[in-house]
Amino acid sequence: MSNVTLMEKFRLRLHGRKNGNRPLWSSEDIDRIAKRYGIIQRDISSSPVLPSRKDATLGSATVSADSSYDYTGMITTQRKDRSDDTIAPAGLDTSEFRKKPVVFFNHASGELPVGRCPAVWRVNNGWKAAIKLAPASANPLAEQVRQMIDGGFISGISIGFIPRKWEFSNDPSRPYGIDFKEAELIEFSICGIPCNPDCSIDATPVAIGAGKAATNFVSSERVERMRREIARLRGARQ
Repeated sequence: MSNVTLMEKFRLRLHGRKNGNRPLWSSEDIDRIAKRYGIIQRDISSSPVLPSRKDATLGSATVSADSSYDYTGMITTQRKDRSDDTIAPAGLDTSEFRKKPVVFFNHASGELPVGRCPAVWRVNNGWKAAIKLAPASANPLAEQVRQMIDGGFISGISIGFIPRKWEFSNDPSRPYGIDFKEAELIEFSICGIPCNPDCSIDATPVAIGAGKAATNFVSSERVERMRREIARLRGARQ
């Protein structure tokens, strides 16, 4: 494998496929991935700059209490995607997203959102969400997106997230694939071709909570804090 091909694969790993999942890597993540590809620090500095985690939330706004919606769809599942990655549904933290549940078009998070998400819920094989598009008076692009969806021209959905805990795949068929164990959802986007083939807008909207799974996300950090608190309380009783 030539160095040029290796660097291109490395850049694709960082940026993702066009309009696909958008991981927001930390500098530690980038160093870890570079080592996997055999890329040295000098070469990394010549790679295009990735959007920062702060920049990735531009355009976010607190939404109203209106729970009406236009569409529903699957936003992520445990299926291996076109980047050879998987995202564990049980490890996706949606708590911060629920505070500012914005919907973009093609991950253009530096622009005005095209809609908002009145509800997001866990189902057995992933996560579903409700989508309310903005009126044309607020964002003309939202009306274009609405017409494209209603006309059957686009239906894909892709998530933007911050990796929290991940490992390179042990599957020989995807040596550079990543299994995301824990991640924080920060946005999802309507797009033409989703990275995960399962993720699309439903042909007919479903009721909010339909197929809801009983499992709630609990981060490993929270579990550890709970363990320490239990140990402290036990010690106080003795």
